[in-house]
Amino acid sequence: MDRIRFSDVERKIFFAISKNIDLEKVEGVSIHSKIAALKYLTKKELIKSQINYDKILAVEITSFGIAYLEEYPTLENPPDENMLKELQISKLKYEERIRKQESVIRTWKLITAILGILGLIGWILLIGIKFIK
Repeated sequence: MDRIRFSDVERKIFFAISKNIDLEKVEGVSIHSKIAALKYLTKKELIKSQINYDKILAVEITSFGIAYLEEYPTLENPPDENMLKELQISKLKYEERIRKQESVIRTWKLITAILGILGLIGWILLIGIKFIK
């Protein structure tokens, strides 16, 4: 199911409808904004509404609206395409930095192993020279 972009008013109205709250009790939203939100929600098939000019006659949530709320209970807007691209680019840059750091760590491990082996060979030679004398 594709995510739908909501304005704050549309989100507030959709929550009110889903909780069976009378739309007249929704504060801070003009009747014209409520009607515009109802038209948008009806167009997206989330609700069924009957509107007569500046009067809301009937509103009910559809089965699609119920399913949408179950899948996306917070009604958050989908991320912007530009934001997704920026996140993907930053993830790639981060992974590249990690690979470079891992390469440096592998190099230092190899140098440490070689120096350890050379040190061991040096000790063995020193001990061998002492036993020969």
